[in-house]
Amino acid sequence: MAKSSINFAKASAGGLQHNDRTIVPNYLLQEEFRLENEYDISAQEAEKKIQNLYSAAKDNYQEKFGQKLQSKSYIWEAVINLNKEHILEDVQRLTKEIEKETGFTSVQVAIHRDEGRVEKSKDGEIIPIYNLHAHVTFFTLDKETGINLYRKDITPAQRNEIEKEIFDKHPNINKGEAGSEERKKFNKLVREKKESKNFKVMDTKRLSQLQTLTAKSLGMTRGKVSVKEEAERLGVEHDKNPTKRLEHKQYKQVQQQKELIKAKDLKEELKKARESLKDQGAKREDYAKLEKLNKELQKERKEKMLTKENLTLALKEVTELKSNINETATKNIEIKKDFNNTKDQLQKLNENHENLKKEHIELKEKYENLKEFIKEIPKKLLENAKNTYQEIIHKIDTFHKKDKNTNKIQKLEDLYKKQEQLKNQQERGKNL
Repeated sequence: MAKSSINFAKASAGGLQHNDRTIVPNYLLQEEFRLENEYDISAQEAEKKIQNLYSAAKDNYQEKFGQKLQSKSYIWEAVINLNKEHILEDVQRLTKEIEKETGFTSVQVAIHRDEGRVEKSKDGEIIPIYNLHAHVTFFTLDKETGINLYRKDITPAQRNEIEKEIFDKHPNINKGEAGSEERKKFNKLVREKKESKNFKVMDTKRLSQLQTLTAKSLGMTRGKVSVKEEAERLGVEHDKNPTKRLEHKQYKQVQQQKELIKAKDLKEELKKARESLKDQGAKREDYAKLEKLNKELQKERKEKMLTKENLTLALKEVTELKSNINETATKNIEIKKDFNNTKDQLQKLNENHENLKKEHIELKEKYENLKEFIKEIPKKLLENAKNTYQEIIHKIDTFHKKDKNTNKIQKLEDLYKKQEQLKNQQERGKNL
């Protein structure tokens, strides 16, 4: 069973997406060991909620103080240890109690059950060790005034209020110089006033109170109490030498120490990756990508962040490079094939072009001949017509001559006939 713990830190960029797993980190447990996560609203919905809260806080601050809101750091995140039986409703109940105690407004609650590490049993069985925790993102500006409630100390206005009350009650008191007895007495009165007014300041005392509230709300064992006043209030031993609380990222680094990659192992893996690329016929730009990856991995190793799982995920880029090289080689073969086909087609087109060119020349020659022939037609027609005309005239003349001769012959024949008749008549006369 885990001990209770709540740890506040400034929300990182992409934190809301990390919480709803829109952004998937590279340190999760193997997929078969991951349990189901939960969250109340998505990152997109949470961002919209923050925008609305900020708009209202900005307007209220302007109205109350007559100046623009200056706060820049108003999104904080609490990481809370959980046990296996805790569900989203348990964390939401705790969140409401924290809101009541601090004045914050929660914008997103999420439970992660997919992080941790694995260990091998004596039998060689892989056993997941879960890091069960919740993320609660808070908007820390007061909705009514716009004042930032996540402060290590009171505001200047609150300090002026306290000092005025002290001077009114103790007219002869003096602040004194820094480090003097007078200053120590004055600061003691300020602390007493601060506690009596119960300003919502996120100092170590308030954070310790939230640790107690968290343990009680979730029914978990509270860790050691490092704040004397809180230890006395709870009646437990005061931890005078508390272990420095790790931020969530630092905690993950410690959990992953057993799986960190050594320099020689990284060198060997990258050597294999380079040889693999060489076998695939990698180009200069592929080696450049591998070199860039090498620098990133070396940096992670030096920062003690490079685990076996991270290295495996990183080397997937090399696999993708190999895949890209193969794909490029295949495309090159296809391109070469297409080029050869295109070349053959071009050659055929050139041949067809030459044939067409030759046919064009022949047709042009025929056209010129035809053009000349057509050009000569009128002359030939005229010449033929002239010849025909002369021939007709000749025939007419011949006919006339023939007709004339025919008439003469006819006349001779008629004359001959008459002579024959006269001769016959003479013969008959003689006989009479």
